[in-house]
Amino acid sequence: MPLNPDIYGTVSAFRGTPAGEPRGRARGTMGEPARAGSISDSILKKILKLNPEKLDALERDWDYYIPRKFRGKCHPKKLRNGILQVDAANSTIRQELAFCEREILSKIKSKFSEIKKIRFV
Repeated sequence: MPLNPDIYGTVSAFRGTPAGEPRGRARGTMGEPARAGSISDSILKKILKLNPEKLDALERDWDYYIPRKFRGKCHPKKLRNGILQVDAANSTIRQELAFCEREILSKIKSKFSEIKKIRFV
């Protein structure tokens, strides 16, 4: 329940600080909790940015994009904001993949031009 506006003036006078905006004003709810529908809409927008269709297409042809010795040792994990995250089996594989990043990225860009960078995790 939001406080009355004159309480902010009383509290700031007591503390000796300038009165500011109530806490909920930035969000536009004036201290009231956000509705579940508005939260679910924002979560859905974030999920749609992950490009699940493109990630599925990339997973299907993954063996074409990576060198033969890495097949079965890594797979694409997430695609967001032009950065492809690739999950590697261990740190050695991750480092060797980093050495081949330009080659892998050039093959991937031939079909998926929106991928700008690869991050091996």
